[in-house]
Amino acid sequence: MEIIPVPLSSEDEAYLQDVRRIVDYAQTQRGIRVWIMQAANRVGVSDCHSRDPLKRRFWVRGCQQDMNPADPEQFERIQRSFEALYKNVNNADGFCMIDSDPGGWPQSPLSEQTKIFRSARQMLDRYNVHGKKAVLADWMWVGWGRHFLGPSEEFPAGYEWTKNDPSEQDVAFMEETIRKFKEDVPEPWQLVDGMTPYLKAVESQSALAKTTYLPYGVVAPDGFPVTNADFASIRRVLNQAFEATGLKGLMGNDVTLLQFPSTQYFFASAWDREYRNRRQEQVLLDISELLYPEHREIIADSFLGLREAEPDKIKDALFRLEILIKSGDLGRPGALGRFLFPDRLVVARGLAAQLRIRYARQNFIQAMHEGRPDVNESSQLVQDFFDELLAWGEETGWTSGGTPIYDSALLRECGCQDKELMKALSRLKNIVLQGNESSSYARISAFFDPISKALLKKYSEDSVMIGCVEPFKLSLIQIP
Repeated sequence: MEIIPVPLSSEDEAYLQDVRRIVDYAQTQRGIRVWIMQAANRVGVSDCHSRDPLKRRFWVRGCQQDMNPADPEQFERIQRSFEALYKNVNNADGFCMIDSDPGGWPQSPLSEQTKIFRSARQMLDRYNVHGKKAVLADWMWVGWGRHFLGPSEEFPAGYEWTKNDPSEQDVAFMEETIRKFKEDVPEPWQLVDGMTPYLKAVESQSALAKTTYLPYGVVAPDGFPVTNADFASIRRVLNQAFEATGLKGLMGNDVTLLQFPSTQYFFASAWDREYRNRRQEQVLLDISELLYPEHREIIADSFLGLREAEPDKIKDALFRLEILIKSGDLGRPGALGRFLFPDRLVVARGLAAQLRIRYARQNFIQAMHEGRPDVNESSQLVQDFFDELLAWGEETGWTSGGTPIYDSALLRECGCQDKELMKALSRLKNIVLQGNESSSYARISAFFDPISKALLKKYSEDSVMIGCVEPFKLSLIQIP
């Protein structure tokens, strides 16, 4: 709803009605309970120069704005936005509002957050077909009134926020949040716990039975679209969740058709705790059986190839997978393979694209570590790596957003170590400078000129230069 200004245009109303139909399909045809996740106070203020909501960008200042619920006029805009959503998508089983990121209001008191929830509860009771059975949940993330939006906005005095390692102060704040909800928000309401340490707050407030644990990012990390096979992290958060006896449920997040391995491991382990101890190879065979049972070994080997370091092994897995894709015959579909869209080859093609990226990267690293490529050969290795990254970005619609894609979550989640790349860059710098220890910007910049020229014939300037060339060049210049 945050991308949709009120009053609704005909295109926006049609979009919300489509969402309603999707919810109905999920519920009646697939037996799925559907929650809509939303920001508590971020409101669409323009159509962002696109009548079609499917083509609008998210989180663009000037198109979506955070409203201060303490301001009567701004609070009314929040309410009008909620009303448009709840009236049009009136069949969702629940709505969950994150306390910030996106949304929130710096140093706003908890009473303003609960005011938003009281208003939402009243509208759900009025419009939703499930009435009071419709869930209204608070997604506990950074904490209402405590987040950081920009350089002109500061944390409250004496407060330090470490997003990946919430402190005792953060836990205490969430305890106060739960107490405030108990005082101010009429039942029914629930909680979504976004970070493991908050389980202490939930337990101390006797709220486990109304709390769903969402270890955000463990199934599908934010960032460049890449298959996650980091089962160790999933196992770790599940172990912590199982210690909190009485939790209402578990939830994972996934935004692509790439996370079948981690999704399989997460939910299978949630139902059967012994599954946590299953070897990675067996988990990948299990999910491959559900996708393409007649070729499960090839698919499982391809998943394993995403974490492989040796280029020859990656190339072998890719070769067998590409033969399978070219044949177009994947045999009998598995239990999940029956429902793949837009066609049954989508998972196999995504795997192949990622293997090509992995091969190009590891081929570059190996050449730098073991071989003695000259400047021209080195240039081709770098160009090949960028080419595969950019091709996959174009296929998935990914844009760099001002961040380098060559050193994104792709590298870490595929099991790479940054030190491998750093060593390769050090060797590349030596090759480019031809043994001259003093950095030469002109020589390094000239090395990238033919790479840029070739890639700009195929991809956008922002993708090539912001996503790959410029940050890679800077790393090369700065590396010791």
